[in-house]
Amino acid sequence: MFNNKNSICVCKGIRKCVLCAPESVTKELNGEKDFLFKSNNLFFYCSKCDQSVKVDQLLGKILTDYLDQKITKIPCMCQNRDQNEILKISGIFLQENFISYDEEQFLLSAIDKSKWVESQSGRFKQDFGPKANFKHKKLKCSTFTGLPVYSKFLIQRLQNSSNEKVKTFVPVELCNLRYESSRGACIDPHFDDFWLWGERLITFNLLENTFLTLTPGKEVNESFGDHQVLVPLSRFSMIVLTDDARFKWMHGIKKSHIKNCRQAITIRELTNEFKNAENQGDFLEKLALTFKGISVGTIEDFFNDKNKTENWPHRLCLCDHDLGKVDSYWEKFANLLKNESNNKEFYYNIGKKLAEWTNECQQSSKFLSIFLFNTGSNEGLEPFGHALGVSSLIAKSNRISEYWFI
Repeated sequence: MFNNKNSICVCKGIRKCVLCAPESVTKELNGEKDFLFKSNNLFFYCSKCDQSVKVDQLLGKILTDYLDQKITKIPCMCQNRDQNEILKISGIFLQENFISYDEEQFLLSAIDKSKWVESQSGRFKQDFGPKANFKHKKLKCSTFTGLPVYSKFLIQRLQNSSNEKVKTFVPVELCNLRYESSRGACIDPHFDDFWLWGERLITFNLLENTFLTLTPGKEVNESFGDHQVLVPLSRFSMIVLTDDARFKWMHGIKKSHIKNCRQAITIRELTNEFKNAENQGDFLEKLALTFKGISVGTIEDFFNDKNKTENWPHRLCLCDHDLGKVDSYWEKFANLLKNESNNKEFYYNIGKKLAEWTNECQQSSKFLSIFLFNTGSNEGLEPFGHALGVSSLIAKSNRISEYWFI
């Protein structure tokens, strides 16, 4: 069960939450609520008509009921509208009831088994994906072990869909986000990175209704100024952003649009640019769909636990199948761990060193297995073993055949 009792604030720069700026958060909340009824530039997206209409007093009251969880669906309010009350943005696709109540409960239970990490603006997160340095366009993959097993039915449902918008989607990253009103959680208007993440963003909405707020980016700012568009995200629904909604309009979640607690599962695909320029694209896609993923936070916790890391040499053995040697790198590896015991970065990239050693042998295309020996309990071994095998493969060692827990 999720517990935020001992959580801390990790906000940076202009980001803030209840823990670091309670008065400021209260002021923002009041301002956002006033905006719903006082702005002349607030629009609501109607999925039935695939267009947005200006919010008037009547629609404003309906939207408030929706946020208060009193209604589950907002009726079409597009009739008898003047052209200046209609705004069209391409690339928004909504599907109500994409998952059922039972499926939501299954997801929530499975998600809570992984470590939640404090994020900015009062959010909590779980990451299953490569770590990206967007400024320098660099990708760190050693803690990526695939998508979590509980997401398999969601991806299969997408790929079995008759909808061309989603059936070709191949995710390589999954992020769980948790928003609590008690922390003033939100996410500021932003674009997801254009270099790494592809033309479609998909989010599944859990626990309660909310709105995704679209605000114009620089490319359309002259035409739309301070316009905002509220896109309804009903509980159990799926949203896909592409085209202008992805590339010209920023998206965010306001503090005042979280009633109690909302969770979201967002999945992302790679850009064609990245797949064509980097040789990791195909491997990352295949790795993601093994559904053996362990959250980055869980893996990092393992590497930070001295009680586990100091016993590594006694738990791990490399088997060279072709040469018939079971512990050919045992002493070499044990000495390396001893010398690097205080180097956290080495732990995250340990598979790369293994790959260098395995590539020294030119006699076969696959020859190595990694064995982790049980010293009383397998608890904590899986993230290490999986990260070890995966990072070795990413380091272009085609000779890692498999890893086993004994």
